[in-house]
Amino acid sequence: MTEDDAKNLYAHFGITAYRGQCLEMEAGTLLFAFIQTNSRITTEEAQKAIETSIERETFGQLLKEIKKIVHFKESGLATVDDALKKRNYLVHHFFRTHALDMLSEAGRSKMINELENIRQSFDDADALLHVITITLLKTTGITEEDLRANSMKR
Repeated sequence: MTEDDAKNLYAHFGITAYRGQCLEMEAGTLLFAFIQTNSRITTEEAQKAIETSIERETFGQLLKEIKKIVHFKESGLATVDDALKKRNYLVHHFFRTHALDMLSEAGRSKMINELENIRQSFDDADALLHVITITLLKTTGITEEDLRANSMKR
């Protein structure tokens, strides 16, 4: 495998892992929006405590909490469950599963195709969670611009 082959493969992996982190952030934002909607957090200290608590959760833990408050249609549930399964596979098993594939151009191509499919799964779940998040935020008066401004402070 040449250095360029490795860079290409690792770039695809990195972009996919990044999209997985974006999905996890969206799940946390959805939970924060739900808490804000139901408790009307008024102090910055309380807000920070909730954010810190949510940030410590894994994607699986976040989804478990989301499923307690969101009643997904079967297709939506399948979308988020598939994303969780693929996220765990990506982080814990992807390279181990493809150890021999890395040695050939065809194998690396197969890996990149799989990464693109995983990334699409993350994007689908992210879009679904984002719609729910925005719906919740509209009831609190928090806008997407407020969220972006707050995330830039970190």
